Parts: sequence; structure tokens; C-alpha cells
Amino acid sequence: MPLPQFIARTPILSSPDGPPALTVGSLVALNGFIYSTGAHDGALTRWSIGADGALEVGQTGTSGDAARLLGGTMAAGVALPIVLTGGTLSIGAHLVSPLVAVAAMTAVSAPLADGQALYFAAAGGGVLQITLNAAGLPIGQSLTRDTDEIFAGDLQTLHSFTSDGTAYLAGASSQDTGLSLWRIQSDGSLVEASSIGPDTGLWIAAPTAIETLVVAGETYLLVGAAGSSSISVLHLDAGGGLTLTDHVLDDRNSRFDTLQAMTAVTHQGQSYVIAGGGDDGFTIFQLLPGGRLIARAHVPDTIEAGLQNITAITASSGADDITFHIASGVEGGISTFRWAPDGTTTTNGRAGGLGDDVIVDPGGARAFTGGAGADLFVIAAGRQVKSITDFTLGEDRIDLSKWGMIRSLDQLTLTTTETGFQVSYGNFNLTVHSANGQPIDIANLSITDLINLTHIPPTLPKTNVAVPSAASEDMLIGTGGHDVLQAGDGGVTVYALEGNDIVIGGAGNDILIGGLGNDHLEGVAGNNYIFGGPGNNMIIGGTGNDILVGGAGSNTIIAGGGNNIIYDGAGPDRMVSGPGANLFVLMRDSQPDVIEGFQLGKDRIDLSSWGASGIAALNISQTASGAIIRFGAELLEIFTADQKPLDLAALNYDDLFATALPAPLPPVQATRGQNFGGTSASDSLAGTQFNDTLRGYGGNDVLFGWDGDDTLYGNAGNDWLIGGRGADTMYGGVGDDNYHVDDPGDMVIENPDQGNDTVYAEITYTLPANVENLRLLGDANLNGYGNELDNLLVGNYGDNYLEGGAGNDWLAAKAGSNILYGGPGRDWLVGGTGPDIFLYKDIADSPPGQSTRDLINNFTRGQDRIDLSAIDADQLADGHQSFTFIGANAFSGMAGELRYATWNQGWLIIEADVTGDGSADMQIFVNLLNEIGAEDFIL
Repeated sequence: MPLPQFIARTPILSSPDGPPALTVGSLVALNGFIYSTGAHDGALTRWSIGADGALEVGQTGTSGDAARLLGGTMAAGVALPIVLTGGTLSIGAHLVSPLVAVAAMTAVSAPLADGQALYFAAAGGGVLQITLNAAGLPIGQSLTRDTDEIFAGDLQTLHSFTSDGTAYLAGASSQDTGLSLWRIQSDGSLVEASSIGPDTGLWIAAPTAIETLVVAGETYLLVGAAGSSSISVLHLDAGGGLTLTDHVLDDRNSRFDTLQAMTAVTHQGQSYVIAGGGDDGFTIFQLLPGGRLIARAHVPDTIEAGLQNITAITASSGADDITFHIASGVEGGISTFRWAPDGTTTTNGRAGGLGDDVIVDPGGARAFTGGAGADLFVIAAGRQVKSITDFTLGEDRIDLSKWGMIRSLDQLTLTTTETGFQVSYGNFNLTVHSANGQPIDIANLSITDLINLTHIPPTLPKTNVAVPSAASEDMLIGTGGHDVLQAGDGGVTVYALEGNDIVIGGAGNDILIGGLGNDHLEGVAGNNYIFGGPGNNMIIGGTGNDILVGGAGSNTIIAGGGNNIIYDGAGPDRMVSGPGANLFVLMRDSQPDVIEGFQLGKDRIDLSSWGASGIAALNISQTASGAIIRFGAELLEIFTADQKPLDLAALNYDDLFATALPAPLPPVQATRGQNFGGTSASDSLAGTQFNDTLRGYGGNDVLFGWDGDDTLYGNAGNDWLIGGRGADTMYGGVGDDNYHVDDPGDMVIENPDQGNDTVYAEITYTLPANVENLRLLGDANLNGYGNELDNLLVGNYGDNYLEGGAGNDWLAAKAGSNILYGGPGRDWLVGGTGPDIFLYKDIADSPPGQSTRDLINNFTRGQDRIDLSAIDADQLADGHQSFTFIGANAFSGMAGELRYATWNQGWLIIEADVTGDGSADMQIFVNLLNEIGAEDFIL
């Protein structure tokens, strides 16, 4: 099969100093022209299409007169580009103020009896309809809101089409990770037809495109997604119902990783899909009858073609070929390709012709003949005798993907024969005869000779597996072969064991554990733990808050819809962010890792294992679409969600050194509680889902209790004790120990003078005796309380109340609206990024004097406040009196005055006189502040 021919690339119009990126949705075919906008200056350009398909500048607008081209429509024979500028829509020459804010993504239209309806994704959720009359004049607006029954929150792509006389609108949501289908009524209003999400088979993350094709009289929707680098095919029935027929993932041979653009075209009776994204190239697919995709060509980027980070594609069918116009998010200009597919597609077992044919096995015993040309044989799953009569290695290809989840030639039994070779997989066999009658050395076969695309089965029945008789209903165990395992809805632990397995979660909180092969593990709903094994795994989160753990191989780990924690494995891993706030925990492995879709300010990274002392110790270089971070032999490449350079000046310590627990170990398979003991070295031990006892002995140990009411003993060494779900009892021992607390019934027990210990809590927590430090985790609104020791209390990303208690404490806020109360002792209070209140209840909380007064750091005027309202400002008078703020003036000898004194060094001291003797009865040191006003207090 010949590759598409590169024709030309347009000149760069809008930026002489660098190539402008054409934004998503900014390439629109309309009335025989191509319209585009430039990302840097927003100028709208209309291109004429030449005889060879190359584009010529027809008309260019003024820089800044358009911001984002969302699409276009026709009215009264006139082309109407639809452009979003700020919050205003331009529909041709007509300006419209939308009823609600619209998202900067493609708009679609549908014809009405006396006009047409335009549909936009509402930024707050739902679909905005703008009705045009026959002349193209906007005459009305309405909003279809998101509900609990449909997937219309944070719509990322829309598509309209007609099937059997019924007009439909389809929309895919990243918030709900699903697709909704509406019928378009005669007045343009929407009535829900159906919806499909992860619980019914649509396993996607971050959808970006929807297209439709009609094959053999049947309508199919194709859903492209960037987060899962996938295309899903859905069959539309007569009643508007949707059924998944195919699901393909990008792999190392295809070119649609982080899919951003997709279009569909019918040419000479065959249906094609073209998709591209962050893979520096694009892939051409053909949709077969029955709704199965095959790859026809993978087109890489070249120096001449601008295919880096593709953002938009159009396709048009001509008499002899298909013309593609493609825009890049990094390289300027629009590239034109032409492709002339030849050959036939047969689905009845007939022989091919002289061209590059697709020969689809209809089932049964068959002998297939391709004829001349580069042919593709799509072989069905079946036990009947099948053979190919004229295979030419290096020219012809075979697709055995219907046989199962085949990812490597190692899964197949291959044998060279006198006239070719034989391949078998379980009960399936194929005999291949060479065109020249000679043997084919199986050592010369590659995976692309036998597998066309990476498919996920559209239906995933549980495999018949040998489950121990004592195993409970909430446990599913694979075999030594290649299994397909799907969890039920009650919260299931799945052990894949050996083989290249596919493991799909259910509606509950599942634990999915990969085995020794190259596994595909995917959560659906609930808050899941997903563990990759030692192979090269695909790990995909679900809609909940998941913990995803890479294995020792080369993993692809894709966040789902929630707030996830992603642990890098020991190999070179690719990690992909999602719509939630995700934490990426890197290990020190001397392997290059990649994070894609990173959003600064929402996502965070923990590089603590690298051993760097802080941001200044890292070598960070900005790139065109993110940044590269190096430290010694460690390397992390970051690609931002908007494909723009990472703002290095905005990086904070917490962005790169976020607090995270050690990567968990999967639970041990068992039917009852166990006793586990370590050695004198540093051990990592995991318990079962029952009541276990774990003992670390010597060394720096990591103990995971998992479910049940567990007892953990760290003993000597600097240990991690993580009890897991259930009421756990944890004994530290000598050394600086760390405890994880997530249940009110958890108990932490330390003896005096046995180290500097820390509790990491996901609940409101009070430090027990002999434990010095508390760090709150997550983004829930929690309280943290110290004890009589000198404590360190650190908040999380929610709204916290931190109280130090006795001792000289250090309280540090992070994000959120926080209250910090040091209590007695000389305390250090550090504000966070949100509005914080520094609370004082008594003058004894911060007595005067350098060795006794509190210190406040990171106080932001206009945002933070110091609350002294609980203190009686005049202790000589009856009742409760409030302070009077007198600025920087000296005390006058009247009780109840509050003042400050400042020095040139950039700090000040707040002083309070509650006795009227003209001297300070209370002092608070405020760092890095030259002045303060009454508005900065609660008096």
C-alpha cells in the first residue's frame, strides 16, 4: 500500500519570527475553501484549493480580528465562518453574545425547515443552541443543561449527522467520560436518544473528536480520545441505541498517540478515518462492515511536512484520490497530502485483484488468494482450516488480531514449512504458502506482519479460570495463559498471573494486579488500585480517584477522570494526565520518563526520591511544548496540556516535591490473615485483605497492611507503617518512623526518645504521645492538632485548621482557606497560597521577647488576617473589650491599644498593651512586611 504523497505546505503568514500554531478546530472546509486561524495573532485566513489540492492564499484578515475559528456553515449560498473572540461569537458578519459562555472547540450545525441550528459546548456544562433563519441571521438561543442521566458535563467535542432521516447530535464529555446522543427535533431542540460510558464499554479518557461513517448501510460513530490514545467504534441502531463494535489503541507502530484531530471520508465506496495528535504523523484507517477498524497507512513527519503535534485535519474525496489538509500545533503552515488507495475490499472470501486488496475472512474453512499488489488478509477466529496461497513477505500482511490480545510474536507458535510458514494461537491455525513456493524464515517475521492494530475486545466476558475453592466472591484469579478478566460491581481483587492479560474493573473499589506478561489493566468506576507487573503494561484509570502503579517494564499509565496518584515504575514510562488533579511520583531509576498533558497549578510531581535538595538543584530547561528536568542520571520530559512551554517562573516547591507515600505493594493472595516477618535488612512487606501481623525487624522497612485490622511493628530503623483499610495498630520502634493514618480506629504507638516520627493523615487527626510531626494528605477539609512536644504540622490542599498545642511548634499552610493557631510556646506560623487566618486566643500565646514571641511568615496583605478577637484587650475593665489599632504610633498608656514597629530590614513586630502601662504585653513578629493596617486584623 503506497503512502500518501506530500504535495505542499503553505507559507507562514502570521509570524515571521516563528511558526504559528493553528488551534484545535481552526481548519474548516467550507464552500470549496479552507479557513484557518493562527494561534499567535488570531488572523482569519481563507485558502483557495488548487488543482493538485495545494492551498493558495485567497484572503487574510487583520491580526487580532479573530481569536478562535470554531467552524462554519452556509446560509443563502454564503459561507459563514463561526469565530469566538473573547466571549463574543461572530457568525459570518453577525455578532452574537452567547446566552452562556461557550467552550473554545468545534461548533456543529443541523438543518431546520426554515433555517438551521448551531450547537456549541457550554463552558459550564450542556449544549447551547443558536437558531439562524434562512438568511443566516441569529434569531434565538436555548440551553440544554447537563443532568445526572447524560454525559454533558465539560463536553470536549460535538458532532451532528443524519441517519435514516433522523438528525442527531453527539457529544463526548471528559468530566463524565462518556458520550451522549440526542435527537434533533424540528425546532432544533434536543431529546436524549441514548448514552454510553465506561460501565457499558466505552473505555476512553479525554475525548477529542467524533465522526460518523455509513458502511454496508449501517451507521457508525467513531470517538477519538487523547488521554487513552484510542478510537472507539459505536454502532447506531434504528432506535438510536449505541453498541461498541471496536476499540483500538495507539501503539509503537501507529501514529495517533494523544489523538487531537480526526476526520472521516468515503471514497469509491470505502470508508476511511484519518487521525493524528502528538505522534508526529498520522494514521489512515479503513472501517470494515461490522464496525471493525484496520490500518491502511501510518505516515511519519518529515522535514518538509508540518506534522508535529497535529491539531486539525480535513479530507475530501476526488475522482481518483483523497486530499488531506493538516495543521500542526507547533509547526506553521498547512500541509497537503494526496492518497490514491487502489485495490478492492472483499468480505466473501473471494480472491483479490491486481491492486492492494483487503481480503476479509467471513469465517469457516477458507483458502485466500491475494493476487498482485500489497494485500492485507484479515483472518477470523475459528478452528476451521485456513490458508493463504500467495503470501509475499515484506509486501503482504496478515491481521490475526481477531484471534485475541496478541501483543508479541512470543504469544504465537510459528513454524517454517517447505512452502512458507504456519502460525497457531490456542485452537486457531493458519497455513501460509509463499507466492514463490519457498520457505519463509520465521526469524524474519515482525509483529506488523501478523497484527494490524492493537484492539481491545468490545465485550469482555470473564474467562473460565481455576479459582481456589476457598477464594471469596470478591476475588478473581487468572490462569497461566492469556486471560480476559472483568471484575463485578462489588469491589473485586483481580490477580492476572502469567500471560498477556486484559483486566477490566467494575463499579466498585477494585484492586487490579498484573502478572508476568504484558498486561492491559483498566479501571472503570470506584477508587481503585491498579498494579502493573514486570512486563510492558498499559494501565488506565477509571472515573474515580485511583492509585496507578507502574511495574519494572516500560509502562503507559493513563490517568482517568478523578484525582489520581501515578507511581512511575522502574523502566522508561509514559504517564498521561487527565481532567482531575493528578500527582506523579517519580522513582530514582536512571530511566527517561515522560509526563503528558501536565497542567501547572493542578497537577503535581514528587521528585523526592531523586535526592535533590530543591528546585535550585535541578537542571530544568524549557521546551516548545513543556520542559525537561534532569538531575544526575534522572530525566523527566514534561508535555503541557496546551502544548506550550512550561512557565518555569511559576514553579513552586510543591509543584515538584509534593508529599507522597511510598509506592504501595499489591496485597498477598490468601484466604485468611497471615503473619509476615522481615529480616535484619530493609524489607518491603505487604499483607492480605484480612487481619495480618507484619514485623519489620532491622533495617528501614516499608510495611503495607491492606484490608483488615492489622498490627504492624517497625522495630529498629526508619520505617514506613501503612496500615491500609481497617482499624490498624502500628508500633514504630527506634528510628525516625512514618505512619499513614486513614481510619479513625488507627492507633500509632511510640515510646519516648525513639526518634523523630511523622504521621501522614487523610483524616482529621491529633498527634499521639511521643510523635512529633503531622502532615495532612489529599484535598479534603481536615483539622490537625499537635501535642505537648515541639510539633511540625503541615496542611494539605483543602481548608485546614491547624493547632499546635503546647511546645514551640511550626505550622505551615498550603492551598485553601486555613486557620493556624499555634497555642502556647514560641511558634512559627507559615501562610499558604490561599486566604489564611492566624489565630490568637490569649496574650500568653505570644509573649513579648525575642525568645518567646511567635513568628508569622508568608503573610499576604489583603488576603490573610490576624485574629485577636478572642483576647480581652483591656484587662482592667469589665467585660470583653476589642483592640484599637493605632498604626506605628507609640502607646499612649491606655489599655487596649495595638501597634506595630518596623525596621528597614523588611519585617515588623506587632505589639499589644492590655494593662495600660505603655509597654507590650504581647508581641508577634511578622517577616518580610514593612507595614500593616487595621484591615489586616480581626479585632
